Amino acid sequence: RFRGHLGTRYTPSVVRLSLAQVRAAYRHAHKRGIIAIDPGSDLLAPREPDTEPETFTPGELRAILAAPPTYRHECVVRLMAFGGLRRIEVCRLRWIDVSLASQTLTVDGKAHKLRKVPIHPALAESLERWQTSSGSEYVGGTRRWGQLSTDAFQRLIDAVSKESGVSIKRPRGSHTFRKTLATDLYERGVREDVLDAIFGWSKRSVRERFYSRIADEQMRQAILLAYRGEGVLPRLR
Repeated sequence: RFRGHLGTRYTPSVVRLSLAQVRAAYRHAHKRGIIAIDPGSDLLAPREPDTEPETFTPGELRAILAAPPTYRHECVVRLMAFGGLRRIEVCRLRWIDVSLASQTLTVDGKAHKLRKVPIHPALAESLERWQTSSGSEYVGGTRRWGQLSTDAFQRLIDAVSKESGVSIKRPRGSHTFRKTLATDLYERGVREDVLDAIFGWSKRSVRERFYSRIADEQMRQAILLAYRGEGVLPRLR
């Protein structure tokens, strides 16, 4: 009944989280001998629908990049548009992870796996502007509140969406920026292993995982190809 109640009211991701918590409680009780049978083992979580992520059109991306009302908004948007960062990666990013000298970000990704991401010139410009007035340890954060929360992140995105007139609401969001950048680079002939390195995607084989090294210069040259000729790139100031 509980499983059915969740399924009629909430998204699959919320249902999965709720069931995981319930299963953990039952598993703990069973292990401690508090209950004889673990009913949580029969609570099956629903699958997320397998949908193809959207991409922004050049016109939409151009409008989004022109819309940020502050340097902070601009920096957050460009981290996704030119760096392909996930929402959580934007929230976690600290200024000590930004090397403008080497034009590299050290990104704390999924499961806290670190990766290097080359900084596109348009992103470098935005980082330089915002760093002088940020006052926070975190790139997207504030002096008062510190790290950018997911709610604050969404408010920033909502503000940019309103200013640009482009919907960035779910299912759109950081993954739409990632998909747009990845698709653009792939269509320009960037090798798949280079894309894997930039976006932090899992390797497809042991050989690729342990014996292939993607040079920083290869990733840098790849990121410089982003959106060329699409009329998307902002004019550098």
